[in-house]
Amino acid sequence: MQTYLNHDYLQFVCTNLSITACPQPDLNRPLTLSRMPYPKYPNVVVSPLINLLSFILPIGYIFVGPLVVMKIAEERSNKTKELLKMVGLGDFVFWLAHFLDHFVVFFCHGLIFTIILWAAKVFTFASPVLFIIQFTLFSVQLVLFIFLMVTIFSKPQVAINLAYLVFSGLLTADILLMPSYQAGINVAATNPVRILLTFFPPGSLIWFLSLMGGLEATGQGLGFSTINEHTQVYLDFTASTVMLSTLASCFIYAFLIFYIDAVTPFQHGVPKKPLFLFTPSYWFPKSSSVSYETLEGESQNPYTDPAAYEEDPKSLNATIRIENLTKTFKKKNAVDNLWLNIYENQITVLLGHNGA
Repeated sequence: MQTYLNHDYLQFVCTNLSITACPQPDLNRPLTLSRMPYPKYPNVVVSPLINLLSFILPIGYIFVGPLVVMKIAEERSNKTKELLKMVGLGDFVFWLAHFLDHFVVFFCHGLIFTIILWAAKVFTFASPVLFIIQFTLFSVQLVLFIFLMVTIFSKPQVAINLAYLVFSGLLTADILLMPSYQAGINVAATNPVRILLTFFPPGSLIWFLSLMGGLEATGQGLGFSTINEHTQVYLDFTASTVMLSTLASCFIYAFLIFYIDAVTPFQHGVPKKPLFLFTPSYWFPKSSSVSYETLEGESQNPYTDPAAYEEDPKSLNATIRIENLTKTFKKKNAVDNLWLNIYENQITVLLGHNGA
């Protein structure tokens, strides 16, 4: 092509300057034309159904989340955790039971949504496996976020009202950053805010669906080979970023739940110091066992009158022996000079004045 352009240009120059001996380029070369090696500019138009789906699908959890918050907060206020401790189970069992209870429900939602969306061919090119993986991460994130709110807001009515405000505020922030709902927004400048919102539900699901729609419009679809693909709408904000942010938020929430519940226990329990994680005694606890025979200054048991008290069994060994135990809160004695022996192979019950 350049040869023919050179020929025409030289002919023009020679004619204007009256040059007789004008050089003649070789025109015997074959002329071939082809498009430049750049892809055609795609006119990406995300399906209105996918745009609506990225808003409608997560909005249901705006109402489910606060209800779960109130349910767990009510169980905590009813001293369910203390009842579990009485039967020898720790706080981990309480949280694990609720986690499995709600995670299984949310995970089943993901399976149902996957079947419906791909059966209805809403997504044709996207991988359903990636959608299930992200929905699983979203389910874990949602349950742990609910646990965190229960840990912070312990009263049921306060918890549910503040939960509605938090979930609604997060949803509003997600919608305001959507280019399809706010034309002219600077996507590149607001991408860090989008990444921050993926650390909270429902943002992790909203932005994942939006990115799926952007790749679906180009005919590529979201798959393992395009998980890091930049989209025309969101630029360097990719699906892999959303998935990693969701996974990281799960670890952050789990740590915050453990820490807040240890430092500020609800109703009952001894709070740990704020810096208890940095103390060697927490990571390397020392087992302290004091033998009864090594105690000095043993006092005489005042409750040995056989006319008023039942005599202790002679043939059994006392596994727990309490002598002269007194506990005072301010000026009130909660325990006053308690003497008690608990013997092996026996069930010991403490009864109050009303039989409790």
